[in-house]
Amino acid sequence: MGLFSGIASFCTKAVDTVKSFFSGGSSHTYTSHSTTTYDPDRVKATQIDKERARAEGFVRIAKAVTTMQEKLNELAAQRIAIIERGTLQ
Repeated sequence: MGLFSGIASFCTKAVDTVKSFFSGGSSHTYTSHSTTTYDPDRVKATQIDKERARAEGFVRIAKAVTTMQEKLNELAAQRIAIIERGTLQ
């Protein structure tokens, strides 16, 4: 009887394994839980920081454009001076 019950147990486990394989899963169930905390003040502070960084970027761009404009004005003045000297000669 021991041999027969061993073979029966083996066959039952094999059938359960095949059923599990074709049903797309195992007999074990795994669950996972995650918790997200929402802090409106922190979200608002992050939004304000992003806007502040964006504004600072615009200020840097404006300064760079102003500097470039000043240099272009200097070049234009030098060009005009060269042209005037050329026409006087």
